[in-house]
Amino acid sequence: MNILLASLLSPITLSFVAGMIAALIGFEIMVPKRALQLFANLLLFSIGIDGGRGLATSHLGDIGAGLAVTLALILLLPALSYVIARYLMGFAVVDSAALAMLYGSVSSAVLMAAYAESRDMNLEVDGLVIGMVALMELGVLVALLIGIFALRRETRATSAQHPDLADIAGGGFLLLFVGLLLGWWIGDREFGRIETVVNLTLTAMLVLFMIEMGMVTAGELRKLRTSAARAVGFALLMPVLGGILGTLLASLAGLSSGSVFVLGAVAASASFINAPPLVRTSFPTANPSVYLTCALGVTFPVLLLVGLPLIAQLALLWERIIDG
Repeated sequence: MNILLASLLSPITLSFVAGMIAALIGFEIMVPKRALQLFANLLLFSIGIDGGRGLATSHLGDIGAGLAVTLALILLLPALSYVIARYLMGFAVVDSAALAMLYGSVSSAVLMAAYAESRDMNLEVDGLVIGMVALMELGVLVALLIGIFALRRETRATSAQHPDLADIAGGGFLLLFVGLLLGWWIGDREFGRIETVVNLTLTAMLVLFMIEMGMVTAGELRKLRTSAARAVGFALLMPVLGGILGTLLASLAGLSSGSVFVLGAVAASASFINAPPLVRTSFPTANPSVYLTCALGVTFPVLLLVGLPLIAQLALLWERIIDG
């Protein structure tokens, strides 16, 4: 119950809800798009630095186990997403491939929220997890290959184009890696008042970012009236499966409860910032009202409002079961 209250009353959740309410009643807070992108990049950079400082004290054995979990999720999440979208929900091949690209990747917004809420819940996060999350962006390549292969089987041809690695590394995830390296070099050194000021500034940026995400989500919610029930079903089922898979594998790898929580949260998420542009260039005939509404209109708000505290409880449950 304490974890649930900490999540619901956190600045992240309250900001998101405030943005949704503001948009639904017709009051929109105009935040320039470039400013939002800058906020997102700076937040990911700061998370990278924080994770790198923890990585400096990590053991080599922990890193090996973490990489094994990351590789498993990179392969399993896009494959599972495609199979469920295509064969359980009955989406077309191209729409299934698009959904696999979004749900096989990770959401930077969910990463920010989970990382911030792990502190509110007093859950310790290992530094190596941030690097694991950044590597999970490669799941979009697995989804792309699955989509190309499926289209070739169906039509003996494909219009899919190969995205550049620079596109996949965009959206701040390259800065996440840079932050990891810088944080690893900094180590345990403290910066006194400067560090406090930086943390307050980043918190303010995160609040503004989540307000904007709330307003965007409210716009996507209006499209649910015209979306099929199977789209909503997929958008609710995948976070459950992703959360269970992510937390279970991370727990078996011996990661801390906070790390299990963050990894489970991003495994349950869908990328609605980095992946959609890649979908538009790789599978131009995919229906945006399907994959964007699923990821942004259903999965993201459900995760933020009720999913994160449930995933935190699941992380603690696996820890109790494994420890006996």
